[in-house]
Amino acid sequence: MIFLFKGTDNGQADTTLNQAGLWGLSFTNYAIGNRFANNYNGMLYQEQGFDRGRGHVNGLECPSFQQIGRLEGNTFHGCGRFGTYVLASVFPKKTDRSVDKNGLPTLSTCTEWTTNGDDNGLPATFMHNIDYDNVFVGQYNAGDLQYRFHTSINNNNLIYWKETKNFQDGCSSHIADSFYDSGNLALPGGHGAFILENMIFNNRVHFESSHHCQSGVTGGS
Repeated sequence: MIFLFKGTDNGQADTTLNQAGLWGLSFTNYAIGNRFANNYNGMLYQEQGFDRGRGHVNGLECPSFQQIGRLEGNTFHGCGRFGTYVLASVFPKKTDRSVDKNGLPTLSTCTEWTTNGDDNGLPATFMHNIDYDNVFVGQYNAGDLQYRFHTSINNNNLIYWKETKNFQDGCSSHIADSFYDSGNLALPGGHGAFILENMIFNNRVHFESSHHCQSGVTGGS
């Protein structure tokens, strides 16, 4: 008996274009205590590929602005591109998603600013994750997202980050309490200061500030 599998409508995750050990769209999902090795990407959250939702919620969601669930205690290694990878535009917001609304937000709450002109960000943290022997670790654009207790060893880019913003709470650091060993820190430009707090850097670590400044359509000027 021969079975033919045609995959899904996702031409990236189902092909070598962006194959991943773990592929996700919704940041609200939990991924705890997993290990993914020798993939193209270890973990890929690809919200920008379906920036208004997909399937039955197409046009009713704002994946880039969802509250982030728990990404904790995972290990990604030996990947040909990224280990941890949340791709393009991760800016969690204080939307009005609720059980009463069937988990969907009012799209007008998926905004950078509140009606009072306050920052609408919702700070979130990735914790206790490990990346080693990958090419990249990180994402393109992200704000109000912190890496804490992150271990990144012998990746070409220990962190790769094009553009960011100050945290909504006015004080949180982008990377905290983490151990980085042997590789490049491709740090972002953008709007505000990039804060590293209580870090350990071991062996040869190269700091590359505003590494994607004025390059293409990403990276703050």
